[in-house]
Amino acid sequence: MKLRAADAWAKHVKDWKTSGLTCRQFADGAGLNAGTLMYWSTRLRKAATAGASSKAKATASRRRIFPKGEFIEVLRPGPIAQRPATLTLVAGRGQFEIRMDDEFNPSALAKLLDVIEGRE
Repeated sequence: MKLRAADAWAKHVKDWKTSGLTCRQFADGAGLNAGTLMYWSTRLRKAATAGASSKAKATASRRRIFPKGEFIEVLRPGPIAQRPATLTLVAGRGQFEIRMDDEFNPSALAKLLDVIEGRE
């Protein structure tokens, strides 16, 4: 029953749009409620737009993402932030111990040894 009502209102809306009359003029002449005619006009337009939109999306999903024969720019990611290398000095009772992780900087170690041994 809803389908018949929608079909009937679709015909009324089409007739109104082609008549050149205002909504109120057409509705009065056809014995229809102008508000209901406007409601169906909006509803049918939205349904047609939604249908066209979903068809366009389905078509686009089947197309190639990139046009054939065109180049696209591929950006290389920037440097990955690394945590700083750890160099720890533990001193006590005339002795010291240096602890470092695998990523230590040899020049930083050399500077530390120079300071400890009084060369700098």
